[in-house]
Amino acid sequence: MILYHGTDNISAESIIKNGIDLKYGKKYVDNGPGFYLTQKLEFAVRRAQMTTDTLKQFHSAQSIYPAVLEIEFKLPKNDKDIIIKEFAESGYDWKEFVFYNRAGYEFIQENNINTNNHNLDCKFDIVIDETADAGINNIVSAAKNEENIEFLAAYIDLIKKSTKEYWGKQISLHSDKACSYINSMKILS
Repeated sequence: MILYHGTDNISAESIIKNGIDLKYGKKYVDNGPGFYLTQKLEFAVRRAQMTTDTLKQFHSAQSIYPAVLEIEFKLPKNDKDIIIKEFAESGYDWKEFVFYNRAGYEFIQENNINTNNHNLDCKFDIVIDETADAGINNIVSAAKNEENIEFLAAYIDLIKKSTKEYWGKQISLHSDKACSYINSMKILS
């Protein structure tokens, strides 16, 4: 299958030259730290632009511009050494998974929440799911500031998948083993 990753030109060139280094994955994202891919080119283009705009705020270099990697990926089948978590729908289990990945270990520990429904420890090599709506940051922030943990389920239930057609599903890679299923990568011009 063909997937896309939106980033900046410097990161894209480094990925092509050196491969994917998972230590650069952001911590508090939908499926835990990892390398995120999409089937939607338009979404990757938008992510590339947002990434580049953010970088330009901190770096004055004008040589930074959006770049999209086109990646040929073969989803592993019958590989007992790789663990895939796929959400067929965006029900409460998915909402909770995304919430805890975004809220982080500290939140889970501080509130004595007994859950294993997250990927903060990268126990899943690959996660396939919907992309959460952009409002998720506000929901997680509000829940973390709530004094009464009893309302947590109500906050989690507010999480929605994106209704924007160009967002689509995401596939995230969380281990070197998962990355080994990439057959080829190139920068789109």
